[in-house]
Amino acid sequence: MRRELIRVPRLYVARENAELWSAPAACRWSRTEYERVERLAGETPSALRFLLPDFCEDEAARIQEIRENMYAALEGDRIEKLNRGLMFVERTTRSGVRRGVVAAFDLEYFDENEAVTSGMVPSKKMEPRVELRKVCPLEFPSVMVLYRDKKNKLNDALTRADLEEVYSYELASGSIRGSYIPDDWSEVVASDLPSRGDPCFVVVEGADEVYAAKRHWEALKESLTEEQCAMHPARFLLAEFVNGYDDAVALQPIHRIVEGTDSAALADYMMKKVKCTREGNLVALKNAEQVPEAEHALREFLRQDGGELTLTRSKKKARTAVEQGGAAVLLCAPEKEDLFRLKGGPYPADAFGVAEPRATLEGREVSYD
Repeated sequence: MRRELIRVPRLYVARENAELWSAPAACRWSRTEYERVERLAGETPSALRFLLPDFCEDEAARIQEIRENMYAALEGDRIEKLNRGLMFVERTTRSGVRRGVVAAFDLEYFDENEAVTSGMVPSKKMEPRVELRKVCPLEFPSVMVLYRDKKNKLNDALTRADLEEVYSYELASGSIRGSYIPDDWSEVVASDLPSRGDPCFVVVEGADEVYAAKRHWEALKESLTEEQCAMHPARFLLAEFVNGYDDAVALQPIHRIVEGTDSAALADYMMKKVKCTREGNLVALKNAEQVPEAEHALREFLRQDGGELTLTRSKKKARTAVEQGGAAVLLCAPEKEDLFRLKGGPYPADAFGVAEPRATLEGREVSYD
């Protein structure tokens, strides 16, 4: 157990229109959904303005725009800096009320060691995300980390506590409430948060953000003194820590759709490389242990024969794509205990996630600029 891994930050939250700050989690996978939410938000300040979409065409211009948006939010007093402390988040989902603690963790421990392990390896281009962290004063990440607490002791204690409510509103699905955990108790919570076992944490959402933050920190610390390294804000990354054994935590596979290629040849290729089932040009894995080898095979085929890859959490969309002449690979999500053992892993980026991802509502400073 590594009690020094968790850091108690000073969080930023929206002063108004808090319901719009959850937009990034709602639009991660679709340009259409992103543009819909952007139109809905209009000129209203929100975390949507701090987001670098995966499909962004002019990344340099978008990064500069994000930087300007963050400074405008700070200078316009649109976000409020709370006293040092953690946030207890309760989100109503289709699976029940999911509870989590927003805290910062030390990137020095995000490595090949046993303390913090990513369930996924990055697939997206890292350079723009590293540059974003390098030039921007704030972070509002969508990172979610699972920990192990089979008896749910921490959540039970926080639920019974008399905490100050910071925000509460309705989402498109369910509701969300954030309650402030004051500094003195936050230190106790931070000490209780690391779970036993190796690894004690597993990243399930926002893996690319974690890898980008780690790369930026590794480069930055080369120019810092030992004393500066100890407390520099870029050394830490904000995340929502959720008990993996919470009944409301539902792991969801993210399926692969391929268009613009020989669909039958792709299905044939996958059947030769991985033991899976087939229905036309739709192939389905039998278990999560097959995900790494299936993803490797799929990427090899795309390199050789081409094709456009898109991701979906919907089996219905995958089947529709096949009916329209494409091909699809249905993945499986790991069992929770297997995830902590990384059985079959590390998994590819976006192989699975939480059914209803983190709402991006809290931020923190990452530079002295």
